[in-house]
Amino acid sequence: REAMLSLDEGGEFEAVTSELRLTISPSLAMVGGQTKVTLADGRKLVLTLPAGLRHGDKVGAGGEVLAVRIEGRPDLFVSGDDLCMTIKANAALLSQGGRLKLKTPGGAFYVWIPKQAGTNRIVRVLGKGLPPRGRHPQGALILKLAPEKSAKDTEAKTKRKRFGAAWAQA
Repeated sequence: REAMLSLDEGGEFEAVTSELRLTISPSLAMVGGQTKVTLADGRKLVLTLPAGLRHGDKVGAGGEVLAVRIEGRPDLFVSGDDLCMTIKANAALLSQGGRLKLKTPGGAFYVWIPKQAGTNRIVRVLGKGLPPRGRHPQGALILKLAPEKSAKDTEAKTKRKRFGAAWAQA
């Protein structure tokens, strides 16, 4: 906990303590579960968190109020009500579309990738983001499709393709 001084309306200074933070993963925000937390007084507790927590939600524990912070990775993070994932997709799927099996914190399922997804490489799957909770609606799953480099496309092959393209233009 950090303490700072704040000037109140009467011109007097008063001590203000900042909130304790509870940092959780996108997976825990999506499905809920247990996590360990150490309070300001040193007590250690095991909390059972509900599914659907959002950044900024408050959780009570041992007489303290903890502010939820969802800390993701570049390939898996939460944005508002949405779960965002980056997945690798082969060139055929990007250009022609097709069915893709996904494994998310909420479980595995198939999603259809349309042909148009190859241009902007973003697919939104409604109803597969964070679950509804309190005032928060059901979120979507936002997929960012990253081109998968196949084993056939070695560095030498890529250079040959570039050379061939440049030669054809000359």
